[in-house]
Amino acid sequence: PPAVGWLLRRTTFWLPSSIVMSSRPTPCRSICRLAVLSSLGVLSSPQAPGAGFFLPNQSTEATMRGNAWVATADSPAAVYYNPAGLVQIEGNAVEAGIFTVRLKHDVEIAGTTYEAEREWQAVPHLFYAQPINDKFTWGLGVFAPFGLGKEYGQDTPFRTVTTNAEIVYLRASAVLAYEISDTLSVGAGIGLDYVDGTIEQGIGIFPTDELSFEGDGLAWTATAGILWRPHEQHSFGAAIRSGSQFTVEGDVSSKPGGVPGFPDGDARLDLDTPMSVAAGYAFKVNDRLTIEANVEWVDWDMFNDLTLSGSGMPQDAVLPFEWESTFIYEIGMSYKVNEIYTFHLGYDYNEGAQPDKYYNPAVGDADFQYVTVGVNREEGPLT
Repeated sequence: PPAVGWLLRRTTFWLPSSIVMSSRPTPCRSICRLAVLSSLGVLSSPQAPGAGFFLPNQSTEATMRGNAWVATADSPAAVYYNPAGLVQIEGNAVEAGIFTVRLKHDVEIAGTTYEAEREWQAVPHLFYAQPINDKFTWGLGVFAPFGLGKEYGQDTPFRTVTTNAEIVYLRASAVLAYEISDTLSVGAGIGLDYVDGTIEQGIGIFPTDELSFEGDGLAWTATAGILWRPHEQHSFGAAIRSGSQFTVEGDVSSKPGGVPGFPDGDARLDLDTPMSVAAGYAFKVNDRLTIEANVEWVDWDMFNDLTLSGSGMPQDAVLPFEWESTFIYEIGMSYKVNEIYTFHLGYDYNEGAQPDKYYNPAVGDADFQYVTVGVNREEGPLT
C-alpha cells in the first residue's frame, strides 16, 4: 500500500467482564467458585491498546489481580499460565469464562475524525484439570491467545492501507505436570492453533475498489513451566510459550471483479505469532493476603513483513510491520475477606510493539495500562 501520513488522536475504553465457574470435586463435596471482574483501561499515550494483537488475559481470577498469576497458577487456567501449577489441584476441576471487549478507535486527519466500527468482541476460555496420581496431573484448554478486529470502511484517506482486518484465533492445548518434590514441580505440553483471517484494503485505482483476502490455517505450539515453592510464604514461577508458523491459505478477490490485472483466485499468507516468556514471584503475607508481581516478554521482533502471494495475485503484495519485542509488567493482590469472599486488585502495563514509522490503523498498537478490581465468591456444595 502507498505510504500515508496523518496525525492521529485515538481514545480507547476497555471494559471486559465475565463470570467464571470452577467446580472442584473432592471426596466430600463440590465447590462452585463464581468470579466477577471489572476493568478500566487508562491510556498512557493517545494510542490504542499495547501488546500487538496478543491477548494475555486468559482467566477472570488471574485478570482480577492484574494477570499476575504465573507464580500462583493454582486453578485449571494453569494450563495457559504455568502448567507446573496443575499439581496443586485436588480432584478434577473446570474453569470456563468469556471476556467481552469493546474498543473505541478514532483517527483524526486535518480536523476530520474517522472512527472504526464499534462492536462487542468475545474472548472465551475453557480449562480442565485432573490428577492422575500423587505425582502427575494433566490438563486441557481451549482459549484465544491472539485476536484482532478493526473495520473502517471505504470513506477514509487511508483506505489503501486498510478497510477491514480480522483475526479469529483458537488454541487447543494439552499439558502434563509432574511434582518432583513437595516444593518443586514442572509441566509441559503441546497445542494446536487455528487461525481464520480477513484482510481488506483499497487498491487505489477506482474510488471504491478493494482487495479482499480470506483464509485459514493450522500450526503447532509448545509450552513449558516450572514452579518452586521453597517456603509456604514464597513462590516462584516461570513459563515459556513457543510461537507458531502458519501458512494461511484461502482466496483473494477484487472489487470491481473481472478487471484484468486485479487479484482473483488462490492466495496464501505466511503468518507467525511470537514466543513469550513470563516469570513471577508471589508472597503470601498471611493467611488472608497474597501479593504477586510478573514480567512477561513477547518476541514481536520476529513480526516483520507479511507477504500475500499465490496464483490469484498478479504480483506479491508486501505489508511492512517491523514490530519490536515488548514487555508486560503485572502486579496484583488477593485478600481473603472470609471463607466466602476474596477481593482482588491489580495493575497491568503493556508496551506497544508497533513503531510509529510503521503505524498501521488495522492494529493501532501502543503503550497501554489498566487497573482491575474483582471479587470471588465460594458457593456451598453442589448436588
